Amino acid sequence: FTGTAIGVGCMRIFQSLKFTFFLAIPVMFGASLLKLIKFGFHFTGMEFGLLMLGCLLLGFLSGLNVGSGWLSPSAKLLLTTGFCGGFTTFSTFMNESASLAKGGDSLTTLLYVAGSVAVGFVAVVAGHLLAKSC
Repeated sequence: FTGTAIGVGCMRIFQSLKFTFFLAIPVMFGASLLKLIKFGFHFTGMEFGLLMLGCLLLGFLSGLNVGSGWLSPSAKLLLTTGFCGGFTTFSTFMNESASLAKGGDSLTTLLYVAGSVAVGFVAVVAGHLLAKSC
């Protein structure tokens, strides 16, 4: 390896780390906002409402056309993956499901959604049982 190759490799690693840290900022804001809302308000169905709000926001942001001048690709990534992902990972799951559905493969979409919910539920129950045994 030459000094130039190592320098280029280091620069790529630095740029990747810089973007990762930059992405952490909207994630922190999204997660913090969710916690503040949950801390300040308690009512039946609140969790469901917050999940659906996250889905609505992610759907709106991911539906915007990149390059129309309103939102750059980087800003869209930071808002969808960063802020919405920090606010609720459920919205990210629903967005992935919608992307699968847009592809036209209904069976894959159905298996993905049903399998994720079923396996996720079983995993949570298994985690609870494991915690009780400790």
